[in-house]
Amino acid sequence: MNITKYTKNNEYTILFLFLSLFLTLNVFTSPKSPTVWVDEVAYSDPSVNFVLNGDFTSTAWGTQGPNELWAGNVPLHQFFLIGWLEVFGVSPTSVRSMNYIFVIVGVILLWFLMRNKDLSSPIFRLATVVLLLCGQGITFSYRSGRPDMIGFLLVCAGAAALLLKGRTRYGLLACTGALIPWAGLQFVPYTALLCGCIIFWNRKLFLRTSLSVAGGGIAGTGGLIWFYKLNSVWDDFLQSVAPHTAASSSVNTFDGLQIYMGDISYLTVLLVSILFLIYKIYKSNFTDISPFFLYGLTAGILTPIVLYALGKYPQYYTWMAYLPLVTGACIQASFISWSQWKSWIGIGLLGFACVWLPARVGVTILQWEARSYEPIESLAKNTISEEDTVYASNQAYYGAKKNASVVYLPGSLSGRRSEDEKIERAPIDKVIIDPRQSEKLLSELGGEWRQLGQIGEDAERKEILGRKLASPYRLATYVRLSEQ
Repeated sequence: MNITKYTKNNEYTILFLFLSLFLTLNVFTSPKSPTVWVDEVAYSDPSVNFVLNGDFTSTAWGTQGPNELWAGNVPLHQFFLIGWLEVFGVSPTSVRSMNYIFVIVGVILLWFLMRNKDLSSPIFRLATVVLLLCGQGITFSYRSGRPDMIGFLLVCAGAAALLLKGRTRYGLLACTGALIPWAGLQFVPYTALLCGCIIFWNRKLFLRTSLSVAGGGIAGTGGLIWFYKLNSVWDDFLQSVAPHTAASSSVNTFDGLQIYMGDISYLTVLLVSILFLIYKIYKSNFTDISPFFLYGLTAGILTPIVLYALGKYPQYYTWMAYLPLVTGACIQASFISWSQWKSWIGIGLLGFACVWLPARVGVTILQWEARSYEPIESLAKNTISEEDTVYASNQAYYGAKKNASVVYLPGSLSGRRSEDEKIERAPIDKVIIDPRQSEKLLSELGGEWRQLGQIGEDAERKEILGRKLASPYRLATYVRLSEQ
């Protein structure tokens, strides 16, 4: 069978089957991996509160009180999530599944652009989709309940604007630029970098693209400022983003050379891209070097440096370098004459870069019971009532939220607000947390406590190529004893 001819004749079918499998596997394993964690809770709580009680507030955001309009740096994700949860309800699966749709729509737009502009062969268009959806950093981003994939979708939509002409193209670019500040401040320098790199290969396109995106970005930024000032939370917004600036960043998940080596999928594609370039230089053959490849390589190398210098570069940001790098590499791969031995090497590298999603799904299945969220929801249902004011760990968030009157989260006690702004601790009736951390927290809350129930045990932390996943769930509920 001629694999190239088969792929060309069945490209639509292959793409549909792969995306269907991708969505099915992620939805099926979504509530079990990764473990519910702080970022997922912090960025979902305002939308969940709005759906449950009509208040766009949060008890998971350390810089604000429970009765203030939420003023985080990614409101666009929250607005979309409100509509999504209204339809699908509040659960780990529903919160996380919105990201799956964002990333699927994004890769379809990118694939459609590559196909209609004839930028690569069918097999490498499909390889682009597979690499993007199965890479290490991006897999973590869309499965973890974070708001990053709204930025991924906007970037892909901006790229797809190249399919349009005249005012329609620049209107779409302006709209994309206007939404970028609402999607996340980290996307502002990233978008500027993507636009700026165009100047090296097409100055005319750079000028028109940059002006359109910048004009929209200025309008979007003004709208964001107006929205927060209108609701008297502008100072809260500034306080919430301050820890993520270069001057006061507390934690950089990747540091030094880790910004290039922390994401193995990115590193693999980067090395392949560099080899492509070295080979062309060695052969003194520059006629078939695609400008899209040079653009992707430039943006892929500069993105980690720029984002790290401006604040931080954690694992859930690595997709921003990975996206242009993969696209450029797959476009350039279409210009290579693939002999049998080259093809096997290419398949091996592709498999290594894409192992992360299958590996995560495999580990989830191996620890199916230990990673199940149903016991947590049962524990909360059996030990918490609608009259209770509860302090819950991030892992217990969804179970507590569905059953308690008020749920306070770790940010309520350990946030960056002053001591007199933190919650009053006496009204907390019950606590649902990891029992291994109970002694310190219950002592901090004060009073006498009794355990009502417990789920989970010390299950093993599985690894993917030496990188540990979060521990399976272990939680217990405690009730405050009445003072006699």
